[in-house]
Amino acid sequence: MVPRHEDESAREAFKAACREYFARRYQGRICDVYWYPESTHINLLVEHGMNAVILPVEEGGRQTTRPVREITADAICFEPETGLIKVAARAKVERLKLVHLFAEHLLDDPDFFSGPKSDQLYHLAPIEKKGTTWKFENDWDDDLKSVKVVEIEIDEGQAGKGGRGGSPWSLRMTDTLNSVSRVERVCPDIDLSTLRVSGLKMRLRFEIDGERRDVTVAIKVPNTVSFRDHLLEARIFEHLRLNGFLMDDDPARLAAAAD
Repeated sequence: MVPRHEDESAREAFKAACREYFARRYQGRICDVYWYPESTHINLLVEHGMNAVILPVEEGGRQTTRPVREITADAICFEPETGLIKVAARAKVERLKLVHLFAEHLLDDPDFFSGPKSDQLYHLAPIEKKGTTWKFENDWDDDLKSVKVVEIEIDEGQAGKGGRGGSPWSLRMTDTLNSVSRVERVCPDIDLSTLRVSGLKMRLRFEIDGERRDVTVAIKVPNTVSFRDHLLEARIFEHLRLNGFLMDDDPARLAAAAD
């Protein structure tokens, strides 16, 4: 029996649903889906138009204006063995919609990613436990030359909750080298083990084939990781996993990796 996500009619239904959604959202007419299956993953690109913008252009030596509609590509990666799905799109509402359409048309279960704790994906407990002694472990990756924690957010919110999670206050600390250490220097009475680290922003510097590539990775608990260099996506998620930032006790989850 052919798996539903490999069934041509199911794929066409998913494509039609994506086209209808983005046509309503952006009033565009272009939408296509490209499939890149691997042995353990299902990879998709959903290309669609964005809102039209008016740009100044030069024509025949004169300045004029033309409407331009940008084409963007949203990425979906699904692991059938674990039920893990990762979606990269510009807006959270689009990520959630793509996940729902994927479940409805390609898994034949619209509620597949809607179970209890299905959005409990990431936590920053290693930093909460170790505080300033925490160290990002990356010895296995010779291409990753440096990691700088440039921003940290802390509060008294409830673990597993988004936003402030019921906290009456929040603190965001930035530093170009190590924002975790700066928290201790600026607020020496703060004990991270009694608080929630709700957000983290790291700057990862890779050197690949002699080329430097800086990637800013932002984590917002419990369900968002975002970065722009998706050519390094698998490697970045492996770093997050090995550093204990991924919750991996529930196989049916929604991972919204954005932008």
